[in-house]
Amino acid sequence: MRIIVEIPNVTKSQIKVNPGIKIKTLKKRICRDLGIEPELTKLLLEGELLPEDKTLREVLEQKNIRDSVRIVVDYLWARQLILWGTENQKKLRRAKVLIVGAGALGNELVKNLAQLGIGSITIVDFDTVEYSNLNRMIFFKKTDLGALKAKALAERAKKLFPWTNFNYICDFVEKIPLRKLLEHDVVVSGLDNVAARVYLSTISLKYDIPLVDGGMYGPQGRVQVVLPFETPCLACTIAPEKYSEAIQLSNPCAPPIEEVKMPSLPTTTSVVAAIEAQEVIKLVLGYREYREKGTWPKDAGKPLRGVLLIDLDNNRYTVLNIARNTRCVVCGYEGIVKEKVPVIDIEPNKVTDIDTLVRMIEDRLSTKIDRERLYIHELTSEGVVPIDLGKEIPNTQGTILQVLFRDEVRDNIREVLIRIK
Repeated sequence: MRIIVEIPNVTKSQIKVNPGIKIKTLKKRICRDLGIEPELTKLLLEGELLPEDKTLREVLEQKNIRDSVRIVVDYLWARQLILWGTENQKKLRRAKVLIVGAGALGNELVKNLAQLGIGSITIVDFDTVEYSNLNRMIFFKKTDLGALKAKALAERAKKLFPWTNFNYICDFVEKIPLRKLLEHDVVVSGLDNVAARVYLSTISLKYDIPLVDGGMYGPQGRVQVVLPFETPCLACTIAPEKYSEAIQLSNPCAPPIEEVKMPSLPTTTSVVAAIEAQEVIKLVLGYREYREKGTWPKDAGKPLRGVLLIDLDNNRYTVLNIARNTRCVVCGYEGIVKEKVPVIDIEPNKVTDIDTLVRMIEDRLSTKIDRERLYIHELTSEGVVPIDLGKEIPNTQGTILQVLFRDEVRDNIREVLIRIK
């Protein structure tokens, strides 16, 4: 028999099935054809859930339906498919997002991104839950007082959003092994720490990871998106002569920035986190295509450029157009990061010795490597492991090598990543 299968306002098709097919098997087939997860899908007939332990024939006989069978597919993110379709939803399901800060913004970001269907979220924060957090951080309860924020947030979120994989790191973001940072498609921060923001800008620029940043001060909010070497980084607004003061290097006796308490309202938190989450979605859906083709996909939406300033007291939303600072300590002409780190993908066992590796890098980058100043590290989940140049190079699938060398052509120190695919 033939039946009509439909996700309302998204797709409609006709398929041929055996009436004796189990509803559970039918659902798997329909979900396979549509490219959606069966465990997050229900089938409806005449507005009622189809029992998965029965056959289609049994259901039709019970309802006395003999022709014109129309099954509605109720997918968890069916309403989002209306906006951007199944292929883009698959991108969200595959996406890995790093959230730095498990405070008020971090809580809202976790909720928003998990509800949107982000497949994997890693939460980073070194701090613990305080009583004054409870009115602004929706996942925390009194029983969490004194607990590590990142761990408590990840564990509570997993219970509410089991379709998302949650990881947590209870430490400063600067101490996270580089490999773990590189595993993510987008970094989003909600910090009141200038030094950490500068560090995230450095990572974003070097390794081409887009960054979304947000902040609040009472009824005022701010959102900024960093597209590496295209839009201003988070350090561009810091004058070079004020840089050490901004990150509190000039006075070692000054209290850590994290201890400075900012006025915070849950209303502002909701607005800022919502806009940040939307910017994350744009980047997940379109950043790689933009880098390859130079245009943003129509379904993704273009990301924010400049700094969005929010004033809830006066109902003002203003985009401040700022240019990259040529004197920026991070991305300026004399800044920390001069260029994106090149990435070379190779197959397993293609490079096993130093000579082959050096020749491959020289060929790909059109350069000449000073072998006296060549350093190779393996990036692991625990940290950086130096490689003995006299031994065989690790080359199994999933290995990431960091190669540092003096470029004899440019006469400077360069870095390249080798990924064993």
